[in-house]
Amino acid sequence: MKKLLFIAFLALSTFTTLTVNAKPATAQDDDKIEIEFNEANQSFDKLLQSKLPIVVDFYATWCGPCKRQAPILKEYAKENKGKVLVVKVDVDKNKAVAKKYGIRSIPTLYIFKGGKAKWHATGVHTKDQIQKEVNKVK
Repeated sequence: MKKLLFIAFLALSTFTTLTVNAKPATAQDDDKIEIEFNEANQSFDKLLQSKLPIVVDFYATWCGPCKRQAPILKEYAKENKGKVLVVKVDVDKNKAVAKKYGIRSIPTLYIFKGGKAKWHATGVHTKDQIQKEVNKVK
């Protein structure tokens, strides 16, 4: 089992860099409660330029804890629509972004403000924990 985990760790840590087409976030994105990021048609750095605090969920579809975090974030996004932007980044589909932020364990949450990472942590977090950290960066 340890060998399998080590192999999985190596696979996640050897991402390739992709060139992406820069497409800024649009006003339509602000209307959604969650944005599913896709590096093939968006620039992550441009997305981070939102005036709102941004909660980024680095996840994978096969990850059990990520599946537990998803409904918590969805509810959080609904309750904070217009105040906080929630972005989901599938690490299997967005390897360059995951590599840039050193994602080795999932789920990992980041909070960005003004294009800069202000906080990050790995594991499942409650709405209250997320809100506490967002309040620190407002």
